Amino acid sequence: MDSSKKRPAKTTPPQPDVKKSKTVDVQKEPLSIKSARGNKLVLPKRRVKPQEKKEPILEATLQEVNEDKFPEQKKCMYTCFDCPYCGESIFPPYPPKINHIIKKLKKNQIQYEKEQREQYELEVIECQRNNMFIVPFVLKDIGLSKNDQRHICRTHQIELKFKPLAKEKGYPERINFDAIPGRIALFQDELLGIVDRKIPSIYLDAAYGRFEKMGMKARSAKEMLAVFENFKPGYYGFKGSDVIMQALFPLFVETSIININNVKPLTPIEFIQQILIPEAGLRLIQQDRDGKIDLEEAKRIMKESEEYGSIVYYKTQKDKSMANEKKSTEIQQQQEEHNEEQQPNEYISFPMPSHNSEEEGEDDDDQSGLIT
Repeated sequence: MDSSKKRPAKTTPPQPDVKKSKTVDVQKEPLSIKSARGNKLVLPKRRVKPQEKKEPILEATLQEVNEDKFPEQKKCMYTCFDCPYCGESIFPPYPPKINHIIKKLKKNQIQYEKEQREQYELEVIECQRNNMFIVPFVLKDIGLSKNDQRHICRTHQIELKFKPLAKEKGYPERINFDAIPGRIALFQDELLGIVDRKIPSIYLDAAYGRFEKMGMKARSAKEMLAVFENFKPGYYGFKGSDVIMQALFPLFVETSIININNVKPLTPIEFIQQILIPEAGLRLIQQDRDGKIDLEEAKRIMKESEEYGSIVYYKTQKDKSMANEKKSTEIQQQQEEHNEEQQPNEYISFPMPSHNSEEEGEDDDDQSGLIT
């Protein structure tokens, strides 16, 4: 066939692509992405979460709260007391002692603000008289010393944490520290047996084991801090430890039952602190339970109540009858402690942790050891 007679190819106009030209209504149809395999991945519609309606706190509401005119249930939502030492938030209703502290702080703050404004008015008059620039008034909060902060923190810990713990664990709420010397006399023979190595003691084995292993390094401050927790008599605290020491000193040291020769390499004081005080603590706890528990159970109670005793009974008292304490040394030591101690603010009158003063029944650590 002659190639010149071939019919020309028909050219048809390109048809519009319906799929491409079709407009997609985003609001009515979800967006789709066509993959290489031809499958469609449909994106879900975006869900808009409705905004939560927040109730605004009106200025009148805050004023009612500050003036104690707001209902107590709603007042708890807006008011709380933040501990200045640990930062823990305490919500009402407050225990009586914490409530007393909060009222005292508010009273001191009001007095402090009043004095600031009076001082500022005098400064304004002076600046106007000398044609000087008047500095804007800035209200300052009253400052608290570290001693005041620690006292407030300790008070709310005792009231809100350790009092309920004492009831739950069965710790005595009242400890008569004056009766401890007489109670120790009841098991004095057992302590004497420990001194003579006739009665086994885990504290004695641990103390001498440290010296056998470390030598004189066992007396270093670092090592003593590491094992210090083992010497505390549980919920009797530092105050109980001090009372036990004063009771044991005339029984064993002044009578030379314990001397440098029969307790070496320990000193007599170290022997009492590291061995006899915890052993006496075990037996005192055993007496508190009317002798119904053994020493192993008493040891468990003493271990778990260390924090309780450290917070609740942290004060110590000095025995003036101890012959080895000289008055001049005491005065010098008190002077050094006074120089190092941070002075409390003049507007705060809380009893300090290092003193045995009592004010308005706020001090927990009276001589009877009452926790009420």
